[in-house]
This record gives sequence, C-alpha cells and structure tokens, in this order.
Amino acid sequence: MCDVTCSSGFDRQGFAPTYEIESDPEFPADGAWPCPVFAFDRDGRVGPEFVSRWGAPRIVRVLPAASSEWVGMFPSGGLSGVSGVFATPSSERV
Repeated sequence: MCDVTCSSGFDRQGFAPTYEIESDPEFPADGAWPCPVFAFDRDGRVGPEFVSRWGAPRIVRVLPAASSEWVGMFPSGGLSGVSGVFATPSSERV
C-alpha cells in the first residue's frame, strides 16, 4: 500500500501532506546542516541533546511547502517501535 516514496522510508498512506520528506538524507560534507536541527527523545519531545542508545537513528529532512526546511533526529526503536516515517490525516504533521 506504499507509493514510490515508501522505498525511501516515507509512506504518505494516501494522505496529501503539505511537505516533502527525505528520510535518512546524506549528511553535509562539513557536518553542519544549513537549517535548524531538532533532537527528539523517545517520547517525541525535543531535547537539548540527541541520544540514540539502541542502534542507528532515523534522520529526517522536512521540506514544508510554506516554511523553511528543518532536520529531525529520532532515536532508533530498539527491539520494537516505529521504523518508518508516515504522513498523518493532518497535512502538517508527520
């Protein structure tokens, strides 16, 4: 039930989001993203420092239609948890 974007880790799930997603984008050569970067905790809150204890994190570059791009860093799910990026019924939420 995925469209072609599912292969990159983003599943629109039939919704029409007002953003594009690049899941696991290539890191900039200098290591500095040219946009705001947010470190999310396992509970979904933005934290002061990024921590991913159970494997490779999920990095998501969000390109909204009506605002500036940003990058989110999400800890891995460990033995269970979410393993992809999904659109929601809200056109502005991932």
